[in-house]
Amino acid sequence: LIALALGVACAMFLVTFQNLPQIEKLQDYKPKGITVLLDKNNQKAHEYFQERRIVLSNTEIPDLTKKAFLAAEDWQFYDHMGIDIQGIFRAMITNLLRRSFSQGASTITQQLSRNLFLSHKKTIQRKLKEVLLTLRIERKFTKEEILTLYLNQIYLGEGTYGIEQAALLYFGKN
Repeated sequence: LIALALGVACAMFLVTFQNLPQIEKLQDYKPKGITVLLDKNNQKAHEYFQERRIVLSNTEIPDLTKKAFLAAEDWQFYDHMGIDIQGIFRAMITNLLRRSFSQGASTITQQLSRNLFLSHKKTIQRKLKEVLLTLRIERKFTKEEILTLYLNQIYLGEGTYGIEQAALLYFGKN
């Protein structure tokens, strides 16, 4: 019975690993952008977009903004390899005590993996894919590259993606 369970687990792992999206396309990150129509006076007449976003380079993102997101989302970002084992155990204990799924443990890299490549369905197979993609991203990219991708990709409400577009929408600043 144990051998059968191990066999099924290994088969599931192999199938999941073989069906992972290719992370190499992140090296040439070009998300959906905004198309701006201008009138005859060269003034903006209308915008069309699926995801309202302005992409920033790492050097264009203020250090204070990076620190704020790290403090809120993943304060151990520079100390783990994409998976926060301590955070997972903390979330498990909290969720068991509260008898709900109120506490999450996804790192910034896990959130990036999910947002770029996966659905948000809560299944074991999706979580396994997320972990495998996260480990691959952590091996392929620097922490600064991962953080920059995350800050450009994150959904921040009102149809807004990325911190630059959110700053313009909510604060009127870039």
